[in-house]
Amino acid sequence: MSEQPVQILVGNLVATTMMLSAKEMGAYMLLLVAAHQNGGYLPTEDERLRQVARLPKDEFSATWGVLGRYFEEDGGFLWSIHLREWNIAARLVGRRPLSIAVREFVLRRDGHRCAYCGATTGPFHIDHVLSVARGGSDDPTNLTVACKPCNLSKGAKTVEEWLQ
Repeated sequence: MSEQPVQILVGNLVATTMMLSAKEMGAYMLLLVAAHQNGGYLPTEDERLRQVARLPKDEFSATWGVLGRYFEEDGGFLWSIHLREWNIAARLVGRRPLSIAVREFVLRRDGHRCAYCGATTGPFHIDHVLSVARGGSDDPTNLTVACKPCNLSKGAKTVEEWLQ
């Protein structure tokens, strides 16, 4: 089972599935979750797909006739077109945004004050002390509060480089 969260591009999902009925959308979401848990793939057997989608036998064929266009066959398995697009987008973007909980933790820990200039009025960013581009992580020990001007000015530089 995959431990990585899936990044859902909501605009893309809505734009391509808005014609689905509630039942079809529910079945599709169950299929997406199962595909994600199985590395992006689903079995090709109708009975297995029907069980995953939790559809009655008499409704599966018609529903799969609609949902099947969201999957491609690849090496005896089905691959979700949306998961493939989202995985590509996630690689292009490079990283997922910090969670709200991590952002709030860092803001509280640092007293809602810019670590670089001491500003107490925002807008605030959460800055990677050692940038991700230079190997820094999203661990809270590598995060600090920065006002927007300081964060944008610092960019991917180390603090030492930026202060020179």
